[in-house]
Amino acid sequence: CRVDGDRFILLNEGAALKALYPNPFSGSATIEFSLDQPGNIQLVVTDLRGVPVRTLVNSQLPVGGYSVFFDANNLPAGLYFCELHYGETTLRQPLVLVK
Repeated sequence: CRVDGDRFILLNEGAALKALYPNPFSGSATIEFSLDQPGNIQLVVTDLRGVPVRTLVNSQLPVGGYSVFFDANNLPAGLYFCELHYGETTLRQPLVLVK
């Protein structure tokens, strides 16, 4: 884990998942991640039970930084998790949706 200003970043070899903003959020949020190596990426939002509620990215991506818009207007308020699956690694950040 690394601190970038006031935002925490989860790091693993080849990938980083930044703290989500805004968080808590109402309606939508931006999810940022970066890759040091190309790879097959899956970016998924799950509920508390780990059940996927939205798949935001599911593709092979080149090295670089990425910003993904998450529209949660049709989801109920609550705690969710953003999971970045990269090879054998999963990075996870909490998301709090308020209405």
